[in-house]
Amino acid sequence: MGAVGAVVLGKSYAHAPMSTQRLFERVEDLAFERQGANARARHHVRIWAVNANRTLWVGAASEDVGLHVTIVKPRVTHRMAPEVDGERDLMPRELEAGGCARRRGFVRIPGAPLSGRNSSGEEFSTDGRATVVSVEECRPS
Repeated sequence: MGAVGAVVLGKSYAHAPMSTQRLFERVEDLAFERQGANARARHHVRIWAVNANRTLWVGAASEDVGLHVTIVKPRVTHRMAPEVDGERDLMPRELEAGGCARRRGFVRIPGAPLSGRNSSGEEFSTDGRATVVSVEECRPS
């Protein structure tokens, strides 16, 4: 069964494709996906290097929670969780649990929208903060 069949039937699909996102006028440098209960539910993390020596990175996390279907311009894509701060908090928590990072706190993003609609027209909300994380050599916990 392919990715489309798995999504439609609500089945698992370990190698489902992941779309790219653009920041700084380029696609992400790293992308990771964690499968959920089925092909409709997944966690995505995309990361971009900010500086030339790759010591500063910025990332975006999202959670797919279902299907979004448009009729006018036929398109099937994933529906994302509207409360985006849960995904923002998940990745640093898991990196810390794995002994590979330490959360340093939060920073407010100047001018960040606190609510709006994503590219599929679905509503989202956030508190407008980003998590600051320092990545370290992994140590078993």
